[in-house]
Amino acid sequence: MEEYFTEQCFSLYMKIVQGKPDYTVNYHGFNYPKDKLEYKGNACDDIMTYLDYDFRAIQVSRKRLREIYNEIKNSNATEGLFNDFCSEARTIAEIIKDDLPVLSQVLSVFTENVYQTSDDMISSMDEIWYQIDTLTYVKSNLTETLTWLADEQLNSENRRELPVLDSLADFNAKVNIEYVNGEIHYTYLVDNVERFLNILIYTYISTKPRIAVCHYCNKFFVPKTNRRTAFKCIAEGVCLTLTIRLTICTTGLISLNRK
Repeated sequence: MEEYFTEQCFSLYMKIVQGKPDYTVNYHGFNYPKDKLEYKGNACDDIMTYLDYDFRAIQVSRKRLREIYNEIKNSNATEGLFNDFCSEARTIAEIIKDDLPVLSQVLSVFTENVYQTSDDMISSMDEIWYQIDTLTYVKSNLTETLTWLADEQLNSENRRELPVLDSLADFNAKVNIEYVNGEIHYTYLVDNVERFLNILIYTYISTKPRIAVCHYCNKFFVPKTNRRTAFKCIAEGVCLTLTIRLTICTTGLISLNRK
C-alpha cells in the first residue's frame, strides 16, 4: 500500500469496507519507526466522541500560535520562532490525543510534513493554522447538519423509514479500491485533518444513522429504536449526562423529575 501512495514521507492509511461503519487506520513513520498508530474504530461512535469534545481545551495553545504567527509576520521571521509554532501545533495534537487519537495523529503527521518540507514560513504556518481551524469549523457545520436531521427524524410520521441526508459536499481523496470476498475495500490516504473528517463523516452518513438531540442536556445520542426519543436515557429512564429521572407518560411524552 505504501508503494501506491508515493509522495508522502509520513502517511496514514484509512481502510473502510463499503456500507459498514467500522474502519481501521494504520500509520508507520518512515523516519520514526517507534511512532506508530494501529487503530480500529467505528464511525458512528467516533463521530459522537468528536461532537462531544470540548475544543476549549486548546484555546491557550491557539492563542500562543496567533502570537508567534504575528511576530513572524511582523518581520521577525526566525527559524526558532517557526520551530516554536510547529511545536505548539504538536502540543494541540497531544492535548486531544486521549479522546481523539486519530485526529491527534493526523494533525501531528501533517505538521511534521509541513515542517520537513517548508520553504516559506508564512505559507507553512497558514497551512497548519487552517488544519487546526478545521477541527472546530467542521464540528460546527456537522452539529448544524445533524441537529436538522435529528429534528426531521423526531418529527417524521414514517417511523419505519426515517429521513436521511439528501446530499453532502464533495471532497477529493486519494483512494485504493480492492474487491475481497464479495466486499469492496477502500483504503484512503489521510494526509490532513480536513480529509480525515470528511472520510469519517461520509462513512458515518452512509450507514443512514438514527440521530437525536437530548431535549434536556442538548447532546447528540443514538436512539436504540425508530421510536420517538427525546432524551438521552437508558432503559430505566435516566439522562446519562445530567442524571435526570425521566418518566414516560401514557401519551408517549416524557416528563422530567430530578433524582
